[in-house]
Amino acid sequence: MVCSIDEPLARLTQDASRAFVRNWFAIRNGGLVPSRRDVDPAAIARLLPHVWMWEFAEDRGDFVCRLAGEAVIRVFQRNPRGLTMAEWVPPPVADIARPRYRRVIDDPAICIAAGTSYIAGDKRAWCERVITPMSNGDGRPSIVFGITAWREAAYTLGPIEREDTEAVFLPLA
Repeated sequence: MVCSIDEPLARLTQDASRAFVRNWFAIRNGGLVPSRRDVDPAAIARLLPHVWMWEFAEDRGDFVCRLAGEAVIRVFQRNPRGLTMAEWVPPPVADIARPRYRRVIDDPAICIAAGTSYIAGDKRAWCERVITPMSNGDGRPSIVFGITAWREAAYTLGPIEREDTEAVFLPLA
């Protein structure tokens, strides 16, 4: 069954996540996935601090960060732009994120994940994350474009052993 806009909207609890999904469906223009160039920063201005974009780099065998909003940089206390997933987060976190990102571009599908997530150092907090596929202009998904809404006031301290988020995948084709 192909995912309609109603499915992710019904699963989301955060207004920013819902606005992100509405925009993603709008920029598809009837296609399977939108192109990176279809993103209009003015249309998602209030969401920009919370969005991020990772592209799969075949030559590096990993995802490379292409965009990180100001809230992402503030929460993680550094800018991931240009870093691979392996350079950005501890292995237990990358080992969960990487297969999710691959599934989003390979299926393609929308992923909605919620639960306790790694932030930086020994901090973690509840978040809701939306991960969507995009192309680099050739129509073939190779990029994940997403948003993360954190409950920052509810930080928990302690070493991260694994990300504790539940993920649901909504196939697009």
